[in-house]
Amino acid sequence: MNTAMVLLILLVGGWASWVDIRELRIPDTAIVLGLSASLTATFAGLLPPLEFLTGSLTAAVQMLSIRLITRNRLGLGDVKLGIFLAGILGPLRWIIAAAAASITILSCLLPRIIRRDVGKQELVPMAPVLTACSLLCLYVPGNLP
Repeated sequence: MNTAMVLLILLVGGWASWVDIRELRIPDTAIVLGLSASLTATFAGLLPPLEFLTGSLTAAVQMLSIRLITRNRLGLGDVKLGIFLAGILGPLRWIIAAAAASITILSCLLPRIIRRDVGKQELVPMAPVLTACSLLCLYVPGNLP
């Protein structure tokens, strides 16, 4: 994986994570800049175009489905961040990263769920977990594209 892509994930994901932790929202500016930079990298040949497209579409379908099923509990900022990250990771690594992020968030909330301490309006900042899991999945060994 190209060092520029790692830095791009760190910058955009770090910015989105910082704002998400403080305000429980992800700034559109960060996502637009990240998508612009990753599209530029695709056209410059740093990212495979098919991998970028299929990764982004995979994340869009997956995260919009989750948003509909959970009745808007997953924010649109998280969906847009997922589309950005999946474009860089590709579809297979994105599925691994999204599964790891879901398991991580569920394991953090599990004690509160067992104690029934989670309210209906419980919001969890997802950007830090998505960013961290995406960075880890960049280095998944094997023959993933």
